[in-house]
Amino acid sequence: MFDAVMKSDIGDPCVGADACASGYCVDGVCCEEACDADACMACSVAAGAANDGSCGPSTGKACDDGDACTTADTCQDGECIAWWETVCEGPASGACRVPTCDSLSGQCIEVDEVDGVPCPEGVCPGGRVPGGGVRGRCGHGWGRRG
Repeated sequence: MFDAVMKSDIGDPCVGADACASGYCVDGVCCEEACDADACMACSVAAGAANDGSCGPSTGKACDDGDACTTADTCQDGECIAWWETVCEGPASGACRVPTCDSLSGQCIEVDEVDGVPCPEGVCPGGRVPGGGVRGRCGHGWGRRG
């Protein structure tokens, strides 16, 4: 003898996928599909979706944008947005060097300034002085001493 087991409809509350007719329980409701939560998607109004049971872009849900220099990342219309960014300040080791945050480590590092940025001694050629000058120091014109 078989017992009939009723499965919940899309949008109904659930605690596991086996309770849903669709086979998907996401954000505590039966969903029409698996819905990738890591990609700022949600399937319940409580988790930021437009309606219960339909997978869509999430808003307000915590996420990780993969950048170690940002914090308080939050889903906005299905996109992971950083709310706080590490600001690296302080004097650099040379006029053509600039402090910045390394997105892999989250640590402040120095990088070469971009070509053509004005500095007290001339113009930065990408942090390098091609005329035999010292790395990180500007020269007159394009790095030539003169």
